[in-house]
Amino acid sequence: MLAVGRSVAQPGQISLSAASLRAAGPVAKLVLPSPDGSTIVHAITETGVTVIGVSLRNVAAADWTVRRLATKPGASVSAIAAGERWPGGSLRPAVEDL
Repeated sequence: MLAVGRSVAQPGQISLSAASLRAAGPVAKLVLPSPDGSTIVHAITETGVTVIGVSLRNVAAADWTVRRLATKPGASVSAIAAGERWPGGSLRPAVEDL
């Protein structure tokens, strides 16, 4: 399911709003459009590493990461706090990026 912008969300759609995500039922796969995040992910995946998107609300992704690391001695995890950009181009860090 593709999340849409808050201003264009129709009933039953998931938007980028945290309230919308909380109100939604279980979703097998959710695409959160983020031009800045996708640029970073694309650059990192070109190095051959596995990239997963997680948030503090996504305990399943954290569990997957822990299980995967347990089977790969010497593996590591890097957290990249990417933030986003305001329409004018300046950085818009978020609390979750801290």
